[in-house]
Amino acid sequence: MLTEEGIVLEAGAGSAYVQTVRTDACAGCSGKEACEALGGGNRENKVRVINPMGAEVGDRVVLGLSGDSFIKTSFLLYMVPVLGLIGGGILGHQLAPVLSMRSEPAAIIFSFSCLVLTFPVIRIIAKKLEKKKAYIPTIISILAHKQENLLKVGTGPGNLGGIEKDGCAS
Repeated sequence: MLTEEGIVLEAGAGSAYVQTVRTDACAGCSGKEACEALGGGNRENKVRVINPMGAEVGDRVVLGLSGDSFIKTSFLLYMVPVLGLIGGGILGHQLAPVLSMRSEPAAIIFSFSCLVLTFPVIRIIAKKLEKKKAYIPTIISILAHKQENLLKVGTGPGNLGGIEKDGCAS
């Protein structure tokens, strides 16, 4: 199971939105470019999760995703475009005589055309997968509950970002 820590931003009936922060482990990950290409280029990501633990806004939680789901999703993101590229090249090479073209330009045109066509296909499949529970991260534990009024950062007028304890500026 793959895990990640985050803070609950919104909580509802059975689901929540959690803000995760890209960790140092992301720096060494070979798939970080895909995360950035899919909109995860920021250090902070807002993720919809299943909330069976009843986590509340401000709780620090651990999210989990099964390894099988991760592998299937990785295959979708990485192999489908490669297969489209290769399949397009083969198709272009085979259709070149029918189209009265040389095989190399036909293979190149069909390769890139099929590669580009895989992206909407991936998007459609991803939309279907995001509705299945197995592909949605789940809160597997609550590390810390939000501690209100113990320590908060003041941001009101006259307070230049000072630390307040129990409502008193220090």
